[in-house]
Amino acid sequence: MLWVIVLLGILICALGGAGMVSPGRMVRFVAHMKSRTGLYAASILRLGMGAVMLIAAAGSRAPLYLRILGWVTIAAGLGLPLLGQRRYEALLAWWIERPESYQRSQAAVAVLFGASLIWAAFT
Repeated sequence: MLWVIVLLGILICALGGAGMVSPGRMVRFVAHMKSRTGLYAASILRLGMGAVMLIAAAGSRAPLYLRILGWVTIAAGLGLPLLGQRRYEALLAWWIERPESYQRSQAAVAVLFGASLIWAAFT
Protein backbone atom coordinates (compact mmCIF):
# COMPACT_ATOMS: atom_id res chain seq x y z
CA MET A 1 0.00 0.00 0.00
CA LEU A 2 3.01 2.28 0.40
CA TRP A 3 3.30 2.55 -3.37
CA VAL A 4 -0.11 4.26 -3.40
CA ILE A 5 1.23 6.83 -0.92
CA VAL A 6 4.26 7.39 -3.18
CA LEU A 7 2.00 7.84 -6.23
CA LEU A 8 -0.22 10.20 -4.26
CA GLY A 9 2.84 12.20 -3.19
CA ILE A 10 4.09 12.38 -6.79
CA LEU A 11 0.66 13.52 -8.00
CA ILE A 12 0.42 16.21 -5.32
CA CYS A 13 3.96 17.40 -6.11
CA ALA A 14 3.12 17.54 -9.82
CA LEU A 15 -0.09 19.49 -9.24
CA GLY A 16 1.67 21.86 -6.85
CA GLY A 17 4.51 22.35 -9.33
CA ALA A 18 2.02 23.10 -12.09
CA GLY A 19 0.30 25.59 -9.80
CA MET A 20 3.61 27.32 -9.08
CA VAL A 21 4.43 27.59 -12.78
CA SER A 22 0.94 28.54 -13.95
CA PRO A 23 -1.43 29.69 -11.21
CA GLY A 24 -3.98 30.63 -13.87
CA ARG A 25 -4.45 27.01 -14.85
CA MET A 26 -4.89 26.05 -11.22
CA VAL A 27 -7.52 28.78 -10.85
CA ARG A 28 -9.41 27.43 -13.87
CA PHE A 29 -9.27 23.92 -12.42
CA VAL A 30 -10.56 25.09 -9.05
CA ALA A 31 -13.33 27.10 -10.77
CA HIS A 32 -14.59 23.86 -12.35
CA MET A 33 -14.90 22.31 -8.87
CA LYS A 34 -17.57 24.82 -7.77
CA SER A 35 -20.46 22.42 -8.45
CA ARG A 36 -22.25 19.98 -6.17
CA THR A 37 -20.42 17.20 -8.02
CA GLY A 38 -17.12 18.96 -7.27
CA LEU A 39 -18.01 19.18 -3.59
CA TYR A 40 -18.74 15.47 -3.34
CA ALA A 41 -15.75 14.52 -5.50
CA ALA A 42 -13.46 16.53 -3.21
CA SER A 43 -15.03 14.87 -0.17
CA ILE A 44 -14.70 11.33 -1.56
CA LEU A 45 -11.12 12.02 -2.64
CA ARG A 46 -10.22 13.12 0.90
CA LEU A 47 -11.92 10.09 2.43
CA GLY A 48 -10.03 7.77 0.10
CA MET A 49 -6.70 9.50 0.70
CA GLY A 50 -7.20 9.35 4.46
CA ALA A 51 -8.09 5.66 4.36
CA VAL A 52 -5.00 4.86 2.29
CA MET A 53 -2.82 6.79 4.73
CA LEU A 54 -4.25 4.88 7.69
CA ILE A 55 -3.83 1.51 5.99
CA ALA A 56 -0.27 2.23 4.86
CA ALA A 57 0.88 3.87 8.09
CA ALA A 58 2.06 0.71 9.85
CA GLY A 59 4.64 -0.14 7.19
CA SER A 60 5.91 3.40 6.67
CA ARG A 61 8.91 5.35 7.91
CA ALA A 62 6.63 7.70 9.85
CA PRO A 63 3.57 5.77 11.02
CA LEU A 64 2.40 8.38 13.52
CA TYR A 65 2.64 11.14 10.87
CA LEU A 66 0.57 9.13 8.38
CA ARG A 67 -1.98 8.14 11.02
CA ILE A 68 -2.50 11.72 12.14
CA LEU A 69 -2.61 12.94 8.55
CA GLY A 70 -5.01 10.14 7.65
CA TRP A 71 -7.46 11.02 10.42
CA VAL A 72 -7.24 14.76 9.65
CA THR A 73 -7.87 14.04 5.97
CA ILE A 74 -10.85 11.82 6.79
CA ALA A 75 -12.25 14.53 9.07
CA ALA A 76 -11.88 17.02 6.22
CA GLY A 77 -13.64 14.61 3.88
CA LEU A 78 -16.53 14.19 6.31
CA GLY A 79 -16.70 17.89 7.11
CA LEU A 80 -16.69 19.20 3.57
CA PRO A 81 -20.30 18.20 2.75
CA LEU A 82 -21.38 19.63 6.12
CA LEU A 83 -19.99 22.96 4.96
CA GLY A 84 -22.78 23.15 2.41
CA GLN A 85 -22.75 24.09 -1.24
CA ARG A 86 -23.04 27.85 -0.72
CA ARG A 87 -20.13 28.06 1.74
CA TYR A 88 -18.07 25.66 -0.38
CA GLU A 89 -18.54 27.88 -3.42
CA ALA A 90 -17.73 30.97 -1.34
CA LEU A 91 -14.52 29.33 -0.09
CA LEU A 92 -13.43 28.46 -3.63
CA ALA A 93 -14.34 31.95 -4.86
CA TRP A 94 -12.27 33.46 -2.06
CA TRP A 95 -9.26 31.32 -3.04
CA ILE A 96 -9.67 32.18 -6.73
CA GLU A 97 -9.63 35.91 -5.91
CA ARG A 98 -6.32 35.72 -4.00
CA PRO A 99 -3.25 37.26 -5.65
CA GLU A 100 -1.01 35.04 -7.76
CA SER A 101 1.70 35.23 -5.13
CA TYR A 102 -0.67 33.66 -2.58
CA GLN A 103 -1.71 30.94 -5.03
CA ARG A 104 1.93 30.18 -5.82
CA SER A 105 2.72 29.92 -2.11
CA GLN A 106 -0.16 27.49 -1.64
CA ALA A 107 1.14 25.45 -4.58
CA ALA A 108 4.59 25.40 -2.94
CA VAL A 109 2.98 24.04 0.23
CA ALA A 110 1.38 21.31 -1.89
CA VAL A 111 4.81 20.37 -3.27
CA LEU A 112 6.22 20.15 0.25
CA PHE A 113 3.24 18.10 1.40
CA GLY A 114 3.61 15.69 -1.52
CA ALA A 115 7.32 15.37 -0.81
CA SER A 116 6.58 14.60 2.85
CA LEU A 117 4.26 11.77 1.77
CA ILE A 118 6.97 10.32 -0.46
CA TRP A 119 9.48 10.58 2.37
CA ALA A 120 7.10 8.94 4.85
CA ALA A 121 6.39 6.04 2.52
CA PHE A 122 9.98 4.89 2.21
CA THR A 123 11.12 2.61 5.02
